[in-house]
Amino acid sequence: MTTILGLDLSLTRAGIAVVDDTRDDHPGIAWPWYLRCCGRDGNKDEGYRERSRRVRTQSHNVMSLLEPVGDIDLAVIEGPIYGGKILPSYFDRAALFHAVYGALDHRRIPIAVVSPTTGHMFTTGKGSMPKDPDALKGMILAAVRAMVPTVRVANHDIADALGYAFMGGMSLGLKMPFRPQRWQYSSVYTPVWPHGQPRQRPVARG
Repeated sequence: MTTILGLDLSLTRAGIAVVDDTRDDHPGIAWPWYLRCCGRDGNKDEGYRERSRRVRTQSHNVMSLLEPVGDIDLAVIEGPIYGGKILPSYFDRAALFHAVYGALDHRRIPIAVVSPTTGHMFTTGKGSMPKDPDALKGMILAAVRAMVPTVRVANHDIADALGYAFMGGMSLGLKMPFRPQRWQYSSVYTPVWPHGQPRQRPVARG
């Protein structure tokens, strides 16, 4: 049994996705069976105390939602975007990233951090993404829903998380519930994986 966790961390709505290869109806396939999200909108009038409490609450809620999952063999987290303006939301999101990363590491769960660009490339196959955030979210959601059309993927945050979970599964050699494409094989070779890079690139299809 191999269990992969994908996380799209956010204070407003963090996406959580878990896949494993032991589903009775999909034996041997990395199938999504646990999809969740949590969070709340912030307020521009919140001070440091309120923002700090919001980070602590969200990190606690994320880890609490993982309790039913059991043992996790690999966690794949969306990494930061460096450069640009350092807004308060970036500062707080970084605090959330380190809180959850630290909690997973405390449980000795191997962790991979994947850049958003690589994650989006894996999911959509697009090297250049729309600048409109809503268009990007819609593209990601549609792409992930097409991978597993019988699974209810409620929003783009969960879709992002599921894409990262699938990336982790492919890096470990698990079978996917969809036909992997060339760009997905290439994307899996971009991150640094805690278990080491895949030894041999599979023959790409599509």
